[in-house]
Amino acid sequence: MLAAIRFALGVVEAAVMPAMLIYIINWFTKSERSRANTFLILGNPMTVLWILTSRRLISARCC
Repeated sequence: MLAAIRFALGVVEAAVMPAMLIYIINWFTKSERSRANTFLILGNPMTVLWILTSRRLISARCC
């Protein structure tokens, strides 16, 4: 069951990056696209760092 759920999540998530790139192409001008693409790509590592930081803050507060 878990494998099926993870597969479905992967299928749905696979469309996110191409869709975001289409939004960037349509939303930003040509001179702004590289900066917008950089923020899009850097969003993932920043999210991971935020998750790790918030986990430490929550564990420090609880115990």
